[in-house]
Amino acid sequence: MLVDILKDKQLPYEKEKGWDKWKHIIGRDVFNLNWNDVLEATKSNQIIEKMMKAEMEKNGKEAKQKMKHQVHDMAYGLTTSCSSTLLYGAYTIAEQLGKHTFSGLYVDEQEIENLRETAKKAAAEGKSLILLPSHKSHIDYMALHYLYLKAGLSVPMVAAGDNLELPLIGRLLKRSGAFFIRRSFGGEDGKIYTAVVASFIQELMKRGINLEFFPEGGRSRTGKLLVPKIGMLSMCVNPILQGIVRDAYVVPISVQYDRLMEGADYAHELLGSKKQKESVSGLFGALKEKVTYTPKMGSIQIRIAEGFSISDYIKNREISDNSRKGKVMMMRSIAYRVLDDINKVSCINPTSLVGTVMLTTRGRGVSREELIRKVEWLSDMIEKSGGHCVSWPEGHTADVVDESLKVLSGLVEAHQLLQPVYSVSNHLELSFYRNMLCHVFIERSTIVAALHSFMRGNPSDKFVTKEQLTERTGRLSRILRSEFVFAGATGRMILGGTKKDASESALVSNFRAALDHLVAHKILELDENDNVKLFPTDPQLWSAEFTFLCMLIWPFIESYWLVLAGLLTVFSKGRTHSILQESVFISQLQSFGLMLFHLGNLNFHESLSKESLTHALSTYREFGAIEKRVIDVSGKNINYMSLGDKYHSEYSKLLELEDEIRGFRRMGRFQKALEAFPEEVARVAFQPQQAKL
Repeated sequence: MLVDILKDKQLPYEKEKGWDKWKHIIGRDVFNLNWNDVLEATKSNQIIEKMMKAEMEKNGKEAKQKMKHQVHDMAYGLTTSCSSTLLYGAYTIAEQLGKHTFSGLYVDEQEIENLRETAKKAAAEGKSLILLPSHKSHIDYMALHYLYLKAGLSVPMVAAGDNLELPLIGRLLKRSGAFFIRRSFGGEDGKIYTAVVASFIQELMKRGINLEFFPEGGRSRTGKLLVPKIGMLSMCVNPILQGIVRDAYVVPISVQYDRLMEGADYAHELLGSKKQKESVSGLFGALKEKVTYTPKMGSIQIRIAEGFSISDYIKNREISDNSRKGKVMMMRSIAYRVLDDINKVSCINPTSLVGTVMLTTRGRGVSREELIRKVEWLSDMIEKSGGHCVSWPEGHTADVVDESLKVLSGLVEAHQLLQPVYSVSNHLELSFYRNMLCHVFIERSTIVAALHSFMRGNPSDKFVTKEQLTERTGRLSRILRSEFVFAGATGRMILGGTKKDASESALVSNFRAALDHLVAHKILELDENDNVKLFPTDPQLWSAEFTFLCMLIWPFIESYWLVLAGLLTVFSKGRTHSILQESVFISQLQSFGLMLFHLGNLNFHESLSKESLTHALSTYREFGAIEKRVIDVSGKNINYMSLGDKYHSEYSKLLELEDEIRGFRRMGRFQKALEAFPEEVARVAFQPQQAKL
């Protein structure tokens, strides 16, 4: 049963009010913790002692003393504290701000009860909860802390980026349980800093203190889960592998928004604008704007997956290779298990349904009646696919759509014609809400996009074999693996093998399940020889669902094609030995793509997203098409790139790769072959960069 915890209604276990709420919290009492003890224990870690001893043997006692001071400053900078007075005040303020800004904060009562039971078990055993939420907004911190306090749990110590260590704000966050870590652990003192942070995490876990950090490493600016970062997770798992800490319980959490506070900023960043540095005035200004925003920002949905024991997870997946490589595979397995669980419990909001319908419908606009019908159809399709949608009373879809359109004001434009017609006014920002449901369909979308490429390339054929479709689907999955978290990958990881072995095993399993689903729901058909038909018997059913699944994935494919179109343009005509500054190339590529979009050669405006273009470059580096080169420019390391070695001598390979990706695209009647693009467009977009190899 869903409850809105922003309303005055108390949860079943909220028997006391006011200060009495914190008399019987579940978990370690962080309000009266001896932080000096944590500080001293952090500094006396064996690994740190060995590093200081090695420094003395290499550079003398003065160097050791200098490192000792360095370690103290680093450890002291991490040390946090919790003030019950401040937290109670923050709780009250957050509640009032939340009521003014959002229409509700919804949680599942049973999931809260499950979390409390896991917390009770952890507390009885002296173990920590490792709370791992998805991350889309700075509001996540406030919403989650409010939930923990409302549920009567000991608040976790939260790893936050040092970009939030601002005057006044930073101190308040520290007193609320935050500890600030660097955005990057590199640099001259990177090794010792990493050891200090790992020691600090270990000391917290030894004391059974709850921890919270974001497995994606940062806020998702696209709505999809990001590929996980395993650094912080490794610091939690390694003490368990080493027997220093007995165990901890991991709890994946999904946080979804009807309308994101930072949505407009994200859209500007994805189109190339420089990220604005966090500041006190900026944070208060944004908060003031949203609190007074009319209509409200919609609701927040928090869903909590079942917690699991790290120790049990490791025992069930023995590391046959006990080397660093084997341990990294284990960390990746746990990280993808967490993201998989987050996707499974995530609840799709009405604004995501409306945004998805708007972006996947052909034509310039959608009538109100068609929008209502398609929202119902999409909601039903998600539920049948094993996903979760916000529910509403039967017969009230029109009200839900109307309210969603109000929340999405500025992203969707209304036209009062013979009947209301709605069109997209901000494709990139609206795509954030579409991307929040991509995980439900991504395996099937990959299959139908691969099948569509057969239909385009071989229109006279009547079928393809499952082996042919598997091979092409696998290729497209590998191309897009930086974009999506494919379901079920973790349970089938081969820990003693390679990363490729693991991904191939998951890929085959995912493909079979997705293909079975498509056939069962008559989106695809098999002939008498178990081959996949290219043109189904019921074209109407195929047209609706098949096209929808393609439209979900085509914008990402188009981003990957656009990168190759840009590379071919820049490296053509004897310029194969040039090197390009990566950031400049992406900026030029976005200008080039915008021109192609208005000329009709690019279908999707959201394909200009900086994040997808960057992912594409990363994928092509893995393929060997381009190479990364770091060049010192005036004391700063700048990322450049050049053609890969094989592509210097065999330039046709780049053309072949472009032809392959183009085969997966949605082709329109106004699109032209790459060589037919106006010469002046490319010349203006890609101003020559002078450096050569």
